[in-house]
Amino acid sequence: MESVYDLRLLLEPEALSRTVQHGTDLTPAAKALRRADEAADRADRSLANRDFHRALYAGCGNPLLVSTLDALRDQTALISAAAWVRVPTWESEAEEHRQILQAAQSDSAPEAAALLRNHMSCFVDRVKDSGGLEA
Repeated sequence: MESVYDLRLLLEPEALSRTVQHGTDLTPAAKALRRADEAADRADRSLANRDFHRALYAGCGNPLLVSTLDALRDQTALISAAAWVRVPTWESEAEEHRQILQAAQSDSAPEAAALLRNHMSCFVDRVKDSGGLEA
């Protein structure tokens, strides 16, 4: 988990910053947030979470960066689903997502990147504080 998030923390905020700088339409991110709010179970919520994050970095202008983050997100989906079983923090994470999206839609790339970095760091801390992912 730590290795996956270490890479995401290095790459994803930069990709989001570039997405904002390119003026990418973030409507898919907003739609993913709505889907997460309406999700019937953890699996649906995890897929919406994945789509939300992808919408934030997909417009960064670097296909290799996008594919690298996609691979990391595939691993993260398993981590998130397992973590939500132990510590159901998706509601607070949804609020963090809304703040990230608002900053990105306001063309504040540095703020959006900082909020995203904090969001991911806090998730890792919450999982560690809960005793990790071991059953």
